[in-house]
Amino acid sequence: MEEATGFKTADGIAPGVSLPEIEKKYQIKQVDDPVARSKVLLVYEGINKGIIFDIDSISKTCKAISVHKAGDSASTYINMH
Repeated sequence: MEEATGFKTADGIAPGVSLPEIEKKYQIKQVDDPVARSKVLLVYEGINKGIIFDIDSISKTCKAISVHKAGDSASTYINMH
């Protein structure tokens, strides 16, 4: 796992971490986000955890992490792309 500085989850997930590493620690599902996709990003939501991971579609690494109220759908996600 690549070491990153700044924000990290309690599980040690941070920007720069690979999608397979995230999948080891979170049950996630891909969210359809056309705006993100147009910017070569994939959006994954931590099921019932209130966390969203923006993943680079080429390198499959985390580019950003967003949080929202647990139990809310990803539709509450404010599109920052």
